[in-house]
Amino acid sequence: SRHHREAWVKNGYVQIDRIPFFKGWLIDSLMRNFTVRVGALEVNYGDQHFRRTDGGNATYNPFIENLIMDEFATEIGGELYYQSKKGFLVMGGITNGQLNPTVVAPTKIDSLTGVENNYTPAFYGKLGYDKQLSRDLRVRVTGSGYTIKSTASNTLFAGDRTGSHYFYVIENNSATVDANAFSGRYNPLFSQQVNTFMANTLLKYKGIELFGTYEIAQGRTITEKNMRQATQYAIDLVYRFPSGMENFWIAGRYNSVTATTPNNPDDITINRVACSVGCFMTRNLMVKAEYVNQKYQDFKRSDIRSEAKFDGMMLEAVVGF
Repeated sequence: SRHHREAWVKNGYVQIDRIPFFKGWLIDSLMRNFTVRVGALEVNYGDQHFRRTDGGNATYNPFIENLIMDEFATEIGGELYYQSKKGFLVMGGITNGQLNPTVVAPTKIDSLTGVENNYTPAFYGKLGYDKQLSRDLRVRVTGSGYTIKSTASNTLFAGDRTGSHYFYVIENNSATVDANAFSGRYNPLFSQQVNTFMANTLLKYKGIELFGTYEIAQGRTITEKNMRQATQYAIDLVYRFPSGMENFWIAGRYNSVTATTPNNPDDITINRVACSVGCFMTRNLMVKAEYVNQKYQDFKRSDIRSEAKFDGMMLEAVVGF
C-alpha cells in the first residue's frame, strides 16, 4: 500500500441468510430471498467497486488501475437485500456516512445553512436484474443511488486506503509515494454533501465481456453554498480465451470525466484510453500488461494538470488468495 502503510481493517460485518432459531413458515419463507448485513461495510454503491483494484487485491480487474473517479468507501451501518430466483434484486442501506467517524461535537459552520455543521446518516440503494439466460449468455443491469445531506467528511470518492497504481504521473518534483497517493485519479471534493447515481450494465457472451458505467454526481464542501456536478462514463470490452478456461484476455477501456471544480468557471475534462493483455498462470497468480494514454483539459493555468497528458506501459504481477 502506498497510502496507508500501517495495519488497518478494511471491513468486518455480520451477514444473516438464515434465522434457524426462529421457527416458523413465515421467517423461513422470507429468508429464502432476504439477506441482512450489519457492521463495517464496503458501501455497495454501483457495480464498479466489484471490479476495482484494492492494493494487492487486483485479480478482479483486467486493467492496472481503477476508473478516474474511483468510488470506494467503508462505513458503519447495515444493508438489506432481496434477491429473487428470476434474477431481480433490491438493496437498501444506511450508514454513518464516514470512513473515520468521530464522537466530537461539530464546531465548523456550514456555509449553506450558516449554523454549526451536523452529522446525518447516508442512505443508498440498488435495483437490478442479474440472470444467466443461457449457458453462454449472462446479463446484469443495475442502478444505484447514494445520498448524504451533511457530515464531518464523506469519502465516497476518496476512501481508497491503498492508492493509485500509476505512480508519480502529473505530480510536482516534491511529490512522495504516500503523500501523492492518487496519481492519475480525480477527486471531485464532495466532502460535505453528496447526491450521486450510477448505472451499470454487464453483458457476457461466451468469452466476450462488455461492462459499462454511467455516473452523475452532485456535491459540495462545507465552505461552499452551491452544489457542483461531476459526470463519468466508462466502457470496458474484454475478450477472454480459450473457450472453457478463459485464463487469457485482451481488453480495452475508454473512461471520461467532466466536472465543475471550485473557483473555476470552466468544466474540466479528463479522458483515458487503456489497453491490456494478461493471463492467470494459476488460479492465484495473474500477470497483466497495459498501455495507457490520459489527457487533461480546461484546468486552471495554475494547476499542474492544465493541458497535461501522460502515456506509457505497465507490467503487473498479482498473487491473490
